[in-house]
Amino acid sequence: MMSKIVFMASTTYFTKKEFRDLFVEQLNNYYEIELWSILKLYSGIYEKYKDVDFPDKIKEVINISNYEELENRLVDIGPNPIIITSYFYPNENPRVFEIIKKHNGIIIDVDKDGLATYIRKKGQIFSKDGAVVDRIKALLSSNKPLRKIYYKFHYKGLLNDYCLTPPKLTYSPAKKYIPMHHIKYDEHLSVQDEKRLLKNKYAVFLDSKIPYLSDILILRGEESVEPKKYFSLLNKLFDYVENELNVEVIIASHPKVDYNEEQFNGRKIIKYKTANLVKFSEFVMTHDSTSTMNAVLAYKPIVFLYYNEMLEKGTRDWALATIEYSKLLGSTLVDIEKQSNFNVVLDRTRYRRFIYNYLVNKMEKNKSNVEIIKNFIDSIKDEK
Repeated sequence: MMSKIVFMASTTYFTKKEFRDLFVEQLNNYYEIELWSILKLYSGIYEKYKDVDFPDKIKEVINISNYEELENRLVDIGPNPIIITSYFYPNENPRVFEIIKKHNGIIIDVDKDGLATYIRKKGQIFSKDGAVVDRIKALLSSNKPLRKIYYKFHYKGLLNDYCLTPPKLTYSPAKKYIPMHHIKYDEHLSVQDEKRLLKNKYAVFLDSKIPYLSDILILRGEESVEPKKYFSLLNKLFDYVENELNVEVIIASHPKVDYNEEQFNGRKIIKYKTANLVKFSEFVMTHDSTSTMNAVLAYKPIVFLYYNEMLEKGTRDWALATIEYSKLLGSTLVDIEKQSNFNVVLDRTRYRRFIYNYLVNKMEKNKSNVEIIKNFIDSIKDEK
């Protein structure tokens, strides 16, 4: 009989993106699973989210409404339940943490954004106009020895049991870190034998839903960039790419946004096929997108895009990360408000260094993340 595993979303709805990023479908081949959302237990966040559109919410999720229901469901699962989650910070809801631990639950965090966190903090540290307090916090959390001290106070000693994370990116609060690859590594492997979707030569834009970051910025009380200006600047740049570089521009849409082609002046918008689009592209354009790692793993030239308003609004972290990525990868950085032309470059040496520093666990490079996670879960179950 297969064992039951719980995949739990905390401060957001359980969406198709979480479903993919936590490898639920693949792990369902080995374990009986349940999908939980405890968003309603974060009443302040839930109230703010009620009017936010999440077009890719999963209907089959069990939405836990109160702490008594959480406890009852843990009892139903049986002793030593295994909870796989992401973005669960125990200090933000100690009662949830205490209930899970009361039933000897084992909390495994899959760190989806450790790299993004690291890059954004580097951007904050080196930003000349950043708030001093933010820069100090970024410095404390980006230095490994200092981070342990900082976590002791910031997380009040409440830590998840394990965190599965790429090497060197131990940002999520946990007692023990288990090395895996970046979450995009499996996606990269999965398309190696695929055929191209499009016949023509093209460049792909990796959408980060920059004008529509409401699900994040609403919690901060900040605004994103003005959509009309944003799309106007992007389309002007894409016109240059198509007319001067002689490649079609394809939009790889963020999974949480439903665009219409008019927003991109009639250009093709494709969702859920990003890894394939990257693999067969001539080059990639992006801001700060997780899918940028598909381009790095495929050794595709990347053109990073930003403009001043991104630095002035709630999108500041994304803009700082965009600039920092361009430095680390030796890639072209374009201010789309001022710059109308650019060169497409690829520094293979910097890419390789980046891959083995942040994306691939050298010791397990022939294994997928699903294999690593399964082996780890099985090892925990054997210890019970």
